[in-house]
Amino acid sequence: MIALTKNRQQIKNYNGESGFGAVGFLIGFFVAALIVVLFIKVFPSYYDNFALNRILRTEVKDARYAETPSQIRGDLKTRLSVAYIHIPVKKIVVIKEHHTIKLTADYHRTIPLFYNISLYIHFIATS
Repeated sequence: MIALTKNRQQIKNYNGESGFGAVGFLIGFFVAALIVVLFIKVFPSYYDNFALNRILRTEVKDARYAETPSQIRGDLKTRLSVAYIHIPVKKIVVIKEHHTIKLTADYHRTIPLFYNISLYIHFIATS
């Protein structure tokens, strides 16, 4: 009888299983893998956008007002190829007004993720 009451006391103190089971581990691993894959696929596009913003600001500082928009686009094409950024120069708009130059790039990226699922990201970079 003593053993039976001892077991009942242990059952009363039992609050359920605790820990990380195999199913929880698999779900956590799947979520972590999904986040890593998304980061690996999406990060290069955002890095290109940050680099493009930097290049546009540098070009505005270095460009002289006497340059034509086609000369500015040629300089941009060279800078973009050195930085390995593949954005058509036609997407970059050159505006010259009141002795200032403003550059704007409006473009998008379509990133394939899984099977028939893609991610469409629209970027606007300005100087």
